[in-house]
Amino acid sequence: MKTHLLLILLVPAVFTSCTNEKNNSTHKTQSVASHAQSSEDKEITYRQDISYQMREIDDKSGLRERRNLPIQELSALDSLDVKQLQIALYNAKEGDTIFLESGVYHLANELIISEVNGITLQGKGMGKTIINFADQQAGGQGINVNKANNITLCDFSVYDAHGDGIKTKGCNNMIMRNLEVLWTKGPHPTNGGYGLYPVESQGILVEQCMVAGASDAGIYVGQSLDVVVKNCYVYHNVAGIEIENCTRSLVYDNVAEDNTGGILVFNLPDLPVNPDGQFCQVYDNIVVHNNHLNFAPEGNMVAIVAPGSGIVLLAAKSCEVFNNEIRDNKTMGVAVASYFVHNSNQKSTDQFSPYSSNISIRNNEYSCDPSFYADNSTPFGLLVLTSGNGGKGFDLLSDGVFSEDGLFCVQEDSSDFSFMMLNNGDFDSPLTRDAGPLGNCQKMSFPEVYQVDR
Repeated sequence: MKTHLLLILLVPAVFTSCTNEKNNSTHKTQSVASHAQSSEDKEITYRQDISYQMREIDDKSGLRERRNLPIQELSALDSLDVKQLQIALYNAKEGDTIFLESGVYHLANELIISEVNGITLQGKGMGKTIINFADQQAGGQGINVNKANNITLCDFSVYDAHGDGIKTKGCNNMIMRNLEVLWTKGPHPTNGGYGLYPVESQGILVEQCMVAGASDAGIYVGQSLDVVVKNCYVYHNVAGIEIENCTRSLVYDNVAEDNTGGILVFNLPDLPVNPDGQFCQVYDNIVVHNNHLNFAPEGNMVAIVAPGSGIVLLAAKSCEVFNNEIRDNKTMGVAVASYFVHNSNQKSTDQFSPYSSNISIRNNEYSCDPSFYADNSTPFGLLVLTSGNGGKGFDLLSDGVFSEDGLFCVQEDSSDFSFMMLNNGDFDSPLTRDAGPLGNCQKMSFPEVYQVDR
């Protein structure tokens, strides 16, 4: 195989092996020789644009510290190296590994992997191998993987894609590990919608990844089965992590900080694949200070998310939220709502129910700066505005609209836990302020999630 070698000034970075250490299978490898010339380093201050005082947290991913590091402008490869990378991907055969050494690939077109299985694309680490799309002229994504199974993408950064950073569609047993996607000008509505964007697949692992600046969701997994998102750090996105119309999903050990909304679990109507997802567990995450302005372009679904949203469930089914640390989200720590919050005329069909049902919220830790006031610029924020709570947000907020057989369990230990629920969506009826008991708080029965591991 050919190896792509780029010479750059190295920046400190958390590095994990692309392949699970338990599996050391040998792959055919390709390399591309480097023709990079040395260049003067240029500091970019994007990571240091922090709008509040970051508090110490237990970041299991170890990625949060990268946010405070200046990005170095590394030595760029010449056009020969870029062409060799594109040729290597085009000619890749099943089982091939394409290695990218340190340096920057400046690409004018999207990179495509299509209808070939078992490919690994591996760099030298975040901030060490950089694929830069700032001058992109063609293609809707940065990296586009289509109908290719058993793909591993790991150990590199993607900067300034004109569309989504990395999109994969119809790719079973997909691993995204130790990847960084960001837009260097910071949060802006013209940024790409999604950082990591796997859809319509079965068996997805997103692990040890970092995304910032997405105008929709940093990490979005949609219309898929058997999804795991763990040990990731997301900030300065509209939604940090979004699980949409997925079945059997685990979201754990992540840090969602300084987004508009931290973690979303949504079901939307009229989607052709997996039209009504279910069985999602959101646990052991740190969801802190997600108060960023909503910069989603007008018409995007996430435009309904209020600044100050921790974890939001919309038309979610069989979903557990537990053992999370939820702090300083000014509008709501957790929200549970029906799709009617977005569209009051939505009808139930054989394929889609607009109700949230079988929801368990338990054993989370909440706190919020008492000087914070809720945002009332979105439908969720308006729920708070009608509560008579002096403009302050709540730990748990619900529109109170559930199907007749839908379980809603709340079991929180905090003595000062704050809760507000409308009476079946009626703004004029008395509000529920007592958190429980609401339903049967026994642990739900969940099917096993198939977890990709190699």
